Amino acid sequence: MPQAHASKLTGLVLGGLALLSVLFWADCLFGPNTPLAADHQAEMEPWRSEADLPGTTRQWDSLLWDGVAQFYPWRLLAARALRHGELALWNPHQFCGYPFAANGQSALFYPPNWLLAFVEVKWGLGALAALHYLLAGALTYLFCRELRLRHLPAAFAGITYAYGGFIVTWTELPTLMNSAAWLPGAMLGVSLIYGRIRWGVPVLALSLAMSVLAGHFQIAAYVWILAALYALARLAWEGANQRQMHVGALLGAFALGAALSCAEVLPTLELGLSSPRGS
Repeated sequence: MPQAHASKLTGLVLGGLALLSVLFWADCLFGPNTPLAADHQAEMEPWRSEADLPGTTRQWDSLLWDGVAQFYPWRLLAARALRHGELALWNPHQFCGYPFAANGQSALFYPPNWLLAFVEVKWGLGALAALHYLLAGALTYLFCRELRLRHLPAAFAGITYAYGGFIVTWTELPTLMNSAAWLPGAMLGVSLIYGRIRWGVPVLALSLAMSVLAGHFQIAAYVWILAALYALARLAWEGANQRQMHVGALLGAFALGAALSCAEVLPTLELGLSSPRGS
């Protein structure tokens, strides 16, 4: 297939994935909804005493409640501080004050979250969800194309990952979904390095760093481990076939990813030493 035609098809597929994300999240982008289990709020005081708030009819889920009771207030705190030209390093509203930047899931240094400084937070949460569905789908598609799959199966793989049960189920825990969205980007970066494409190192480093800065360290660890295993598999394959192994590029990308994410990792690790969950 001619390069110009392939590039045009790639653009059409990426545009289609963007349109699909907008349509999927239309109720949040153009309607009154936000990706939070807000009806759970009616089960808690003082809202429970308000007669005009209907109670929830679905089974209580503590993880979904986290989206309402933790992630929404955290994003609101960070957004209000950014609007005043500040970083919310400290949370004065929790206990007698609590470290905010050192709470990894505050995702204070995650660039996409800075969008919330410019829009209403409850609308911005839907926009961020749509953005990460697009990222998950587009990066998976590009990774599959780098593996030389045709456009249609590559697009199907992207849709399957972005709209599969895992991503959809965990949408209301945004840090988990956001970190997971960067997994195909890390795999793409490794593949680009072996394709001798100059964007391989920055794509791998950025995807690794973003998976950490997005705020869910467990999922970020999976991203790093899978990327490392894929890199080792490619190293073994290239070595067995007496081809260039790109060890320096891989190590450099992982080191750069670690450096870019240290603003979140270091304070979180320090706080973890004082946490009952730290061990």
